[in-house]
Amino acid sequence: MEPYADYARFLDALISGISEFGFKNYRSEVAHALNGGASEALRSEVRLSELKRHGAFFTTEKIARHAIEPLAKETGGAVYDPACGAGDLLLRWAENLPLRASLSSTLESWGNLLVGSDTNPEFISVAKRRLLLCALSRNSRWRFNPKGRADDLFPQLQVQDFLNKGIAQRATLVMNPPFNQVRINESWASGKTSLAAVFLMKALALLAEGERVAAILPEVLRSGSRYEKWRQIVGEMLVFERFESLGKFSKIVDVDVFLLQGRRGAPVCPNLWKRPDASPKLESICNVRVGTVVPHRDKQAGPLVRYLCTSSLPSSGEYCGGEFRRVPSQTVATPFVAVRRTSSPSDRIRPVATIVTGKGPVALENHLISLRPHDGKLATCRLIYDLLRSPRTRSSLDQTIRCRHLTTSAIRNLPL
Repeated sequence: MEPYADYARFLDALISGISEFGFKNYRSEVAHALNGGASEALRSEVRLSELKRHGAFFTTEKIARHAIEPLAKETGGAVYDPACGAGDLLLRWAENLPLRASLSSTLESWGNLLVGSDTNPEFISVAKRRLLLCALSRNSRWRFNPKGRADDLFPQLQVQDFLNKGIAQRATLVMNPPFNQVRINESWASGKTSLAAVFLMKALALLAEGERVAAILPEVLRSGSRYEKWRQIVGEMLVFERFESLGKFSKIVDVDVFLLQGRRGAPVCPNLWKRPDASPKLESICNVRVGTVVPHRDKQAGPLVRYLCTSSLPSSGEYCGGEFRRVPSQTVATPFVAVRRTSSPSDRIRPVATIVTGKGPVALENHLISLRPHDGKLATCRLIYDLLRSPRTRSSLDQTIRCRHLTTSAIRNLPL
């Protein structure tokens, strides 16, 4: 992230200009630096592949303000962001901290309350300068001593790895942890796992009873089947206070996120991830399972059967065609409804379904989900098809699973 050091130097020049010529001459530049400019500079100066590798995408002003401002106004005091990046969440907290009689006394007070860590030193440098600009923006008469060094401010913003170091002091935790995948071997997950899940689990283990956390997390943690054990543990450690979908993270990060806010402690009702619903579900009339053929791994051995994949299957209606392929794995008897697993809340149609008819068993690519009626009737397939294409189903899916792949659990639990 060394190219990002240029942005810290730009902020130094901006701070020097304010000290010499006054805040009013730089009002728009400061507003941009505090709300979106840091993220724009990161995208322009660092390759996208590098950002994805590190999971280095800063929180947008809209999401940060919505997630942090209510808690900051209610709680105040010290706050700790274990993956603070360029300080977007800390900025929203600082906007609600009181000002002292002078800039120096304000910066000293804020320096005791604003705690953050990140593994990238360039991010910490930018975060300190943005927090200084935040203080200057709240009192336009203040000037920063030109002999001062921004790097000497906010001593509790440090280059550290939270996962190895832990919590520096008792404080409210706020976080937008990296979303990239890492390999772990824990009791609640193994193999490739979202780093965001690891961050929150570490935070909950370190929080004292009654301390609070607000986390912006990828939707896969809320609805992905492989995170069921993780959700169970979090639900047993956290008393939920706010739990809401926030939509798409940003224009360049096509990941939906949600806000989880709570207080460390044993909840009275430990499983608040899903609301109780006793209504009949889709699984009561059909069997739901994922296709078993992984094309690039399949050895094409076994009986010759009809085979369907996403590229050959129409996106609607009834279909009796398809190619033939030797498949050793399980097949599905017709008729059934095939649903594409790839599905986003931004798609025009969700889910994309097709009724598969014809004779003989059918093998499915693993990017398709089959819904076969228990009664084996085409009429029931048509009922399921109409249900899947209804606005009510679209609304239900948008509320329960906002990640980019549908799960069998999400389909099974659709209300009839």
